[in-house]
Amino acid sequence: MKRFNGILNFVSYFIGSIMAVAATFGAANSLYAIVDSRRRELATLCALGFTPGPLITAILAESTLLALSGAFIGVGLAWFFFNGSAASPLGFSFQLAVTAPIAGLGLAWAFAMGIVGGVLPAVKAARLPVTTALRAT
Repeated sequence: MKRFNGILNFVSYFIGSIMAVAATFGAANSLYAIVDSRRRELATLCALGFTPGPLITAILAESTLLALSGAFIGVGLAWFFFNGSAASPLGFSFQLAVTAPIAGLGLAWAFAMGIVGGVLPAVKAARLPVTTALRAT
């Protein structure tokens, strides 16, 4: 059973990592769209004297909050639907448990994905030329 448990751990972390990378690209794509739609507002902030640092911080905070809110919803749904359920793949039966360390790991991954997915759109927003962005429709 120990060997089977090791295989399940490897497969779950491998697939979870692939899904995390894909979700990070999806989050970055969404944040690029958000930055693009807010060009005028960001340019106005720059014209008022905001430096790139606060703009980057604001966009990273937004991406992190979006990622963490999704993670909290995911942890809640996982606990509701899977905690205490039984699974029997290949004739082995075991109980599923959504524990605090597993939930914490999921929240940490979501935080990291929010930061990584928000860095490039935040830098793009900070480098946006004010004159071009103010003329945007």
